[in-house]
Amino acid sequence: MQLEYGFKMALLKILSVLLVVGSVVAHAQKIDLSTGAKVEFDAVGKPAMINIKGTGGKATGVLSLLESKLSGDLVVNLKEFTTDMDLRDEHMKEKYLEVNKSGFDKAILKIDQKLEMASFPSSGAWEPKLLKGMLTLHGVTKEVPLNCKISIKDSGAAGTVSFKIKVKDYNIDIPEFAGITMTNEVDVKVFLNNKVVP
Repeated sequence: MQLEYGFKMALLKILSVLLVVGSVVAHAQKIDLSTGAKVEFDAVGKPAMINIKGTGGKATGVLSLLESKLSGDLVVNLKEFTTDMDLRDEHMKEKYLEVNKSGFDKAILKIDQKLEMASFPSSGAWEPKLLKGMLTLHGVTKEVPLNCKISIKDSGAAGTVSFKIKVKDYNIDIPEFAGITMTNEVDVKVFLNNKVVP
């Protein structure tokens, strides 16, 4: 009887440990961008080599890491960008990005990739290598390599996710304004300063 009781207690303890471990493993860690992450782009003008900087964009969404798989959609409302020149902004949004067309008002970066890590570090640098995402812009979806440099501390994630796009790859004409055009390549940066939550 005592042996049977001891066996049942041992079995109960093992099951309890397995349940705790299982619940920890089953929960995804998340970088919560529901409050938004600042997005900017930089383009170089030709022939004057002026810098065209787009600000005011905001990415929302959630990045989840579960069982070594990073996934999430970051959504940016393209209507929020400004280049600090009203007429140029109007041309950028209406003529080139065509934000008034159905589905063209947003850019979506989708990440769905296996990583070598099972969870975000509790503190320190998080710089996953060979990270990539699928960017949907102007009705076209293409893979983009991502450069991720994030520092995690006190349940917060701060840093950047950056990538380059070629405007023509997304069926966008090279913008021209007041006799100045721009290069085909645009640098995009997402600035994270968001919470890491279980």
